Amino acid sequence: MAFHEWDKHGDAFRYGTQRNGSPIILRDYFIDLEQLRDVMEGFENFLSGVDGALDAAQSEDRGMSA
Repeated sequence: MAFHEWDKHGDAFRYGTQRNGSPIILRDYFIDLEQLRDVMEGFENFLSGVDGALDAAQSEDRGMSA
């Protein structure tokens, strides 16, 4: 289940209450923590690759200007 389906406007994940002061109550959903871990590890690997690519590009830029 996507987070958007739980909280279409993103308010419940940021605030504990609605504008009128009443609590925001989310329904219970099953979350497959192993799958979530696998997805987050994949995302971490992606970001690590982006970081490496940006470092390489920055090093090239420095080498050209020297």
